[in-house]
Amino acid sequence: MGGALMGACLLLLLNLVGCSSSTDPGVEPDPPALTIEFGPIGHDQTMRLSHTMEFSAVAKPDSSLSANWYRQGILVGQDSVFTFVPAAVGLDTLEVSAFVGAERDTYHWFIDVKQDVLVIPPEVPNVGALPGPGPAEVIVSWGYVAGAAFPLIDYTVAVSYDGPINEGNWDQSQILGSYARVPFQVGDSRTYNEAEHGMRPGERAWFAVRVRDDRQQLSPLTSNAVHDITWPWHLGGHVTDDVGLPLLGVIINSDGPGYSTNTDGSGYYLFDQPFRNIDSIRIATASPSWYDFMTPPVSMDQSTTLKDIILINQYELGYDCWNGQFLEYFRDMTRTQWVDGQPEHSLLYSWDEYPVSVFIPPFFNQAGIDMEVACLAAMDFWNNVMSDDALQLGISETDYFVRTTNESTANIVFLFEWRIQNYGAVTLLLPSGPDDHLGSVIPERMQIWINTDAALDLFDEVQGVTLHEFGHTLGLLAHAECSGSEYLMGVIGGTGAMGRENPVHLDERRAVRVIRNIPQATDMADFSLGRIQFNNR
Repeated sequence: MGGALMGACLLLLLNLVGCSSSTDPGVEPDPPALTIEFGPIGHDQTMRLSHTMEFSAVAKPDSSLSANWYRQGILVGQDSVFTFVPAAVGLDTLEVSAFVGAERDTYHWFIDVKQDVLVIPPEVPNVGALPGPGPAEVIVSWGYVAGAAFPLIDYTVAVSYDGPINEGNWDQSQILGSYARVPFQVGDSRTYNEAEHGMRPGERAWFAVRVRDDRQQLSPLTSNAVHDITWPWHLGGHVTDDVGLPLLGVIINSDGPGYSTNTDGSGYYLFDQPFRNIDSIRIATASPSWYDFMTPPVSMDQSTTLKDIILINQYELGYDCWNGQFLEYFRDMTRTQWVDGQPEHSLLYSWDEYPVSVFIPPFFNQAGIDMEVACLAAMDFWNNVMSDDALQLGISETDYFVRTTNESTANIVFLFEWRIQNYGAVTLLLPSGPDDHLGSVIPERMQIWINTDAALDLFDEVQGVTLHEFGHTLGLLAHAECSGSEYLMGVIGGTGAMGRENPVHLDERRAVRVIRNIPQATDMADFSLGRIQFNNR
């Protein structure tokens, strides 16, 4: 009885416990909370240009989710997973808006895309810098890159005046320009100047070129082109004729890039455009009445270089000789004819200073002629006839000869001596090297020999012979072989010169004045019978 009662009580207790249990199938449990998770976690992400990265929006617990992906504000996808492919080096943005039913959430990322050394463009080859056609102009050239992983967009040129450009200081260099790649070309070049690009005349500059691909990657940079930028100088001067008078309207051309100018009323010219400090310029004249002349190369030695030019008049010859060209006559008489391979033969030499000092000793020849007086008369004749011409030309010049009593310092010394042949001769005493002869060097000292032969038995004959030899000392080195002429320097030696109206012919007087006025060692090959043309014209 007692045991049955205890068992009933226990069963009642168990039933009571069971009635209060939450596992009662008649009661529904609370559902778990809905969340949207995004990955990867962290708003700031870093990746390499050649890699990809997956971004996701996932509902927990798992359920159907809709998403809108925005890249830099532009809708780019609507799946739950978006694969990000870098477009360029630099900062990019990605944002997603996800929703499940009424549950919505957003997330954004800042993606810093780094350059990948495995796929950056190769270094730009053959970068060079050369002087441009004008002062302070620089031509920068480079070769095109081949074998890049991504399409190439443009080439950027930079300059620095503080030293070489490298990847570390690239952003501090001066960018001169960026240029799109041109199909089918193997390279490019650009010209930079002072006005547009700030080239600094006279300074050393470093130039570098880098190429950029469509992922904004720049090529590496290990070398520069170093260049000393040129600076300007001007060229001008005066143009006169062989008697020293200024010439108006002479055209002056240069072998520079098309420069030309004219002389003004004072004979002055100045090129409007400057040349480069590295230029060596030849200039040539163009005029109707004077033989044209091309100068030796002129180089910069100051901000403005003066180059004076003396032109020879196209004098009309007194006889039908030398093709009627005074220049041909002058070259022949001065022995400055051009000889192939021997340019020294076209250089004109003359006394460094005038008047030339002359020593004449006292002497009487076998015919009783006072040789000293006759020779002195010949010297005076030269001075007087040249002085008369100078007055008619309106110019001023000193005598050509002056007498001295000091034999040791005289430029010309006389020797009176009997010989079998010839009436006279001129010999170069100084310089006295084995290759020195009349017309080949600047004379310092000469000797005039006059024969004391009794055949010279007239004062006028001695004077005429001496007049002829003085002509040689003044640079008329050859004999004028012109049929029927009355040149003092003819082959007959001047014995009959004093009997003519003009013992010294006008052509000879003009030639002697040209010799005196043209600069020492002028290259007579630079005078031309016709127009001088440069190759660039």
